[in-house]
Amino acid sequence: MDVSPNGRAASVDGAGNSIRPRASFSPLLAVLNPIAGARRHDGFSAVVERLRAKRIDVVVRMTSFRGHAEQMARSAGAEGFAMVMAAGGDGTVNEVINGLAESPLPLAVYPLGTTNVLAAEIGMPRDPAAFVDKLEVAEPGDAWLGEISGRRFSVAASVGFDSRVVEGINETLKRRIGKGAYVYAALGQMIHNDPASYRVTIDGSEYLAAGVVIAKGRYYAGRFLAAPGARITDPRLQVCLLEGGRRVDILRYATALFGGFLWRLGDVRIIDAQEVVIASNRCDPVQGDGDIVVRLPAIARVSASPLKLVMGQSHVLGRGARLAATKEQSGRSAH
Repeated sequence: MDVSPNGRAASVDGAGNSIRPRASFSPLLAVLNPIAGARRHDGFSAVVERLRAKRIDVVVRMTSFRGHAEQMARSAGAEGFAMVMAAGGDGTVNEVINGLAESPLPLAVYPLGTTNVLAAEIGMPRDPAAFVDKLEVAEPGDAWLGEISGRRFSVAASVGFDSRVVEGINETLKRRIGKGAYVYAALGQMIHNDPASYRVTIDGSEYLAAGVVIAKGRYYAGRFLAAPGARITDPRLQVCLLEGGRRVDILRYATALFGGFLWRLGDVRIIDAQEVVIASNRCDPVQGDGDIVVRLPAIARVSASPLKLVMGQSHVLGRGARLAATKEQSGRSAH
């Protein structure tokens, strides 16, 4: 659905002269999830108004079914758009980055959803004025996305207790109470906890784990640090292996994640990787950016080519900070 009163026609000044829109990202396709963050849609409208005031030709299209955002992003280049803006939650962003898999078009992310992990990772604000300012001055940079069984993810993929929680989310409840739906689903999983063991092969070395997080960014499930050395500008993955699967371990990991010290625990390993193979005797779900994308077995790697992404701030860690934040124990293998 197009919501652009002027379509994509050139703007006209007071004297009737045609004004060429800014060439760098005009015309811009804004892909809006009308369900995500409905109470924050005034902010999105303000972003569109500010862009149009700056003579940026903006076409807004609203999603109406799962996969719609991906379809729109995939056809954006052929329609002549110069940039795509994803306005929604992590699921909407995930669809758009997959739609842009074969496209050179840059992506901007306006956070509307429940968690908006990628927007937090790259420093894109929700305030309309600040967002438009970032969009104007930031040059799109290379974002090296993860890919699991052919499906791209921007921040993290995982298998274990958390992926089973994601699978058990009630979408109606999520729309009503937001993050509370995850708490409700987690409590259900805790009651019926069924620990698993996964065989994880990282660049040829084998490990056993009860939970696996494959990170492309620092943040996980919000602004919680899971793999502090991971960064979306690095063409490598970081794999966080959680060795314990009992209820007490899950509670311990959750406490450490919320407290910002998960990676310091003795039974948590963080390992740099190019390719990760996860197998089990169960067909457990694997989540990517908050949605179930595949079931085991699965293979994860870095996408062959980067996405051009508008980033509000550089979060590239220096070598010293990365080494301090990363606990790499590649010398230990599972038996």
